[in-house]
Amino acid sequence: MISKKGFTLVELMVALAIALIITAGIAMFMMQLFDIKNSVLEEQKYLNEGRSALFLFARELQSLDPEASEWNENQSERLLFEGDADSLTFFSRDLTYKRFEIAPYNSRDRVFVYEEFVQTNNQAPEEEENSKGSEEQVGMRPLALEMNEIRFSYYDGEVWLDNWEKGDTLPRRIQLELIYGENEKEFVLTQREWLP
Repeated sequence: MISKKGFTLVELMVALAIALIITAGIAMFMMQLFDIKNSVLEEQKYLNEGRSALFLFARELQSLDPEASEWNENQSERLLFEGDADSLTFFSRDLTYKRFEIAPYNSRDRVFVYEEFVQTNNQAPEEEENSKGSEEQVGMRPLALEMNEIRFSYYDGEVWLDNWEKGDTLPRRIQLELIYGENEKEFVLTQREWLP
């Protein structure tokens, strides 16, 4: 008599359950790998974009004209330097104003913007004394997209301040922080610059 050997139904069910557990484990591992890869790529994008923005910020800051107040007879007519926590404006050697600020980009994100503008005055000569004029944009360039926030801080030689309201003097150093991502995945790039 020939005996027929094979798998019982219970053995097949156990083997199938083990195969499903192994497959689910491999799938979860692969999904985690993809998440890590996407996270690293996103951070790399922020890092590259942020570095470029900080480099341009540092370069343009060196064009600030610290002697602007000497040849300008009436300091109130020409803004030399103005800064708060999320924007910075200064007068440069090429006779334009430069502004760094954060602006709305879409419903969720914001963009770090660099602008150049000149102050124009369309008033009659007799009215010019009391007029600060209006701004005419020369150029605008987005530096970093999908940002949550930027923070400027100003060093007066003793402490770091959130606002610079001393219009006739310049801070000694400026710190800029670019903040990306969500609360648990916040990514911050920081740059500190001495003023010329």
